[in-house]
Amino acid sequence: MSEHVKSFLSQEQQNTLINSFGDHARANESIAPYTTIRIGGSVDVLMVAHNETELSKMTQTCWELNIPMMVLGNGSNVLISDKGIRGVCIINHADQIKLIEDPKKPGEMNHIFTESGALLGKVSRFAEEHALATFEWAEGIPGTIGGSIIGNAGAYGGEIAGNFVSAKILQRGKEKTLFFSEDMDFRYRYSIFKHNKEDFIVLSAIFKLEAGEKETIRQLMLENQKKRRKKQSSYKSIGSVFKNPANDYAGRLINRLNLKGMRVGDAMISYEHANIFVNVGKASSTDYRRLIELTQKKVFAHYGIQLEPEILFIGEW
Repeated sequence: MSEHVKSFLSQEQQNTLINSFGDHARANESIAPYTTIRIGGSVDVLMVAHNETELSKMTQTCWELNIPMMVLGNGSNVLISDKGIRGVCIINHADQIKLIEDPKKPGEMNHIFTESGALLGKVSRFAEEHALATFEWAEGIPGTIGGSIIGNAGAYGGEIAGNFVSAKILQRGKEKTLFFSEDMDFRYRYSIFKHNKEDFIVLSAIFKLEAGEKETIRQLMLENQKKRRKKQSSYKSIGSVFKNPANDYAGRLINRLNLKGMRVGDAMISYEHANIFVNVGKASSTDYRRLIELTQKKVFAHYGIQLEPEILFIGEW
């Protein structure tokens, strides 16, 4: 369900974008197909970047035209408003991955360069193909490298911070800048960019891995796949909704209150995992937000714990 909202862009701005990027730019496009949950309103102009150069050029053009702009990767862990997004949304399909040499150990190809639109799972499988370990935790995670760096994504004891070397960041009014691990202030599901109010995008990144046995790496990835499938539902999902509170698990707290199956409209807490909310029909973003808020209220009333969303709320609410 989406609502029609007047475009923020002038006709001249729309024409400039469409003339500059051709078929890569489309006006008044639904954002729902670009999210894992398949809901959300329309965006004034949607553009698709297929490499780092296109991503940078599209972003710079929006900044030069003073158009509000956001970048969306695989659309996981985000909830787009039914009213949609004003301005421009760039879908990041820049996904080149390649091996590069360890700068401190010439000849050792244990670093991976990846553009920011590459899926975590794709990077994990690339590492396995080249017998590189310590990225197995990322297998099956639906997010992209860019968003995962911003939120320091992780699972099964691993996280982005553990492999991170550097990221190339484009900031408005500045040159492209390399940010190293010590610049990132990585914490649980957090980096320095998580709530950054400045205009920026992640263009690419470099990760350091360790040499390993290919079969051992593959078996660990298969184990992680099995664990993930146990939590998955046949319905479309938004991913893990809440961060785990200190010394506990959000899913455990929700489950102990017997909230699995609780619904608001067609948004429902999954029976497979209590921290996964699914779309069992034609849920709206408003349904989801209300279900999230209702869950927070019930958990706080019983435990005195305020669950903090892991997902981002995007657009006009």
